[in-house]
Amino acid sequence: MKTTAKLRKYYLQQVDSIEVLLRKSGQDFTPEDFHVLRLCIKKIKAVLSFLRFYNPDFNKEKYFKPYKELFSLAGEVREIHIQQSQLKKYNSNPSLAKYFDELSKDLRKHQEAFAELINQKLRKKIKANAKKVEAYFQKAAKQLMTKYLLEEQSNIQQLMKADKLAKKDVHDLRKQIKDIFYLQKIFQPKDNRLVVADEFQEMLGQWHDNRVLAKDILKGAKNHKLQPDEVKALMALRKKILASSDRQLAKIEITRKTV
Repeated sequence: MKTTAKLRKYYLQQVDSIEVLLRKSGQDFTPEDFHVLRLCIKKIKAVLSFLRFYNPDFNKEKYFKPYKELFSLAGEVREIHIQQSQLKKYNSNPSLAKYFDELSKDLRKHQEAFAELINQKLRKKIKANAKKVEAYFQKAAKQLMTKYLLEEQSNIQQLMKADKLAKKDVHDLRKQIKDIFYLQKIFQPKDNRLVVADEFQEMLGQWHDNRVLAKDILKGAKNHKLQPDEVKALMALRKKILASSDRQLAKIEITRKTV
């Protein structure tokens, strides 16, 4: 299958998957549904990034707009899901009971906002948007896809070769890898793949999750409704998570030199 047809098929598969998901009530979405939704949107963003590279006149921001709020709200819900999952082993601590209760209330609030967003109007907007994007696939060339992947990989390698990765660099590295990872899996030959190993990406993802978790716990600790012992328990928990994050960063530093 030629590059243009393959890219179009891949893009439309993501649009169709999102459309199917959005037929569900927002209140019925499972944690896996939120994960799949965000994954599909990330894949669409990867395609739009290539189309922007291919055609300087292509307005990536315009065609990503129907997904932007959807992605953001789904991310807020998923972030709380991740928190609840990661903190499950601590939920027996009575000092943290109020924090977990607030977390559940926050989850319900974000799920309600998500449920209000998804409706038939949004599905129609996404479908109409997809039709407009399709027009840009007509001349997508294999040579340009290879050039795009090589250039993006070169940018990633510059970060990978840095003497030391700052926390901001790790986050940027993760985003840059995600931008081309999905396209590489389709268009890069298996015997000559440019994609960074899945295991390394997973490592970056775990580090990022812990950084977000530590940030959210600090925000929770500033809740005026909490008692001093509850704040103390949260800050102790945050310290453990940051220590884990630092260990992951050290592991990333070692691993990136062998990737």
